[in-house]
Amino acid sequence: SSSSSSSSSSSMRSISRRRAVDRRSRAARCLQFVPFAGLLLWFALQHKHKIIHFVSTQPAELQTTQPLDKTSKPQQNQETVPDPEANPDVKGWKWKHRLVVVPAVYKEWDPRNSSTKPAWVLNTKLDPLPNGASRSEHKLFDGYEVYEYQRLWPDLPRYVPNFGYEGAIYLKFIVDFYHNLPDVVAFVQGDANVHRTGWFLSRLHCLRRDTEYVALGKFYVGGRTLTRWTPKGVAVWVEMCWRALLELVGILPPDGDPIEIGIYAGAYFAVRKELLLRHSLSVWQQAYRMVGGQVCTTNQPNSTLWAMGEKANSWWPQKKTQEQPKDLNKHTGAGAIEHLNHVIFGAEPLIMPAYNRSVYCRNFASESVCPHSPCKEPGAE
Repeated sequence: SSSSSSSSSSSMRSISRRRAVDRRSRAARCLQFVPFAGLLLWFALQHKHKIIHFVSTQPAELQTTQPLDKTSKPQQNQETVPDPEANPDVKGWKWKHRLVVVPAVYKEWDPRNSSTKPAWVLNTKLDPLPNGASRSEHKLFDGYEVYEYQRLWPDLPRYVPNFGYEGAIYLKFIVDFYHNLPDVVAFVQGDANVHRTGWFLSRLHCLRRDTEYVALGKFYVGGRTLTRWTPKGVAVWVEMCWRALLELVGILPPDGDPIEIGIYAGAYFAVRKELLLRHSLSVWQQAYRMVGGQVCTTNQPNSTLWAMGEKANSWWPQKKTQEQPKDLNKHTGAGAIEHLNHVIFGAEPLIMPAYNRSVYCRNFASESVCPHSPCKEPGAE
């Protein structure tokens, strides 16, 4: 009996020791994760806005929680066509100048802070009046104003979701102000100050206010076709986007055509409002949906596309599965505006010829009227 009791006590002590060891082991394992948990918490706090944005932009079937309230940030992939009332500037806005410059700003400067803005945004006046220039002449070149959108703060005014690169900004301005467009709009990228400030500034100051359409870029690119995108395997989706946008404005390239274009690189251009008004507001709204959303077109590839043919697929097989918006938007919607703006905005032919000096200078004042003009003498009328 005594032996049995002793054995039982020994067994209980052994079990207690094992349990104590197990508890210590579990505690030690938990402690190993404390630094990781702290790091994870720190990361979450540092990137909480991105995490919230990521969750808010997931498809409904993947979301496990409902938005907390109506003040939560808008879902970027659902904001396509802006409601004119959402931009408080639209109603009753008065333009001070005949020329308005619309820059596509991302992080080039802070629209809220004037000290971060480049010279061409701040120095919008042509002053003083050039020697020998009449006051009536000067009225054609009396400066311009800049209208800025921003893409970083959804809760602040003039916000445009960051899809479609500069194209979405350009289209949003037209949709916002379709019924109140200035005489001439210059659409430019936000990096104009990086390496071309003086050159670019002279063209803005000296641009005639009765110009029709003029490319403001330096470099002409001729003979470009969809073959540029075959090495990337995305020519099918680029072609479908191009064709959809061109059809929207009444242009129908032949089936099986690689769509050759001639352009001035960079998507810097100025255009007269009458050319913009030749398309209805609904056309510009649809264009904004296609360029400013994640997907340019929901059409599916078919055999009439050049990019589906043997030539396009002989070296680099083209992707024929559903478009991946995150990867392709820069090639489809954004790329379409860069390569087709002369057609969509300016009513130019697909292969726009390179300017000669005489034609180019129709769009600018001469040096005698506007100092530092790119044109010493007026162009041919």
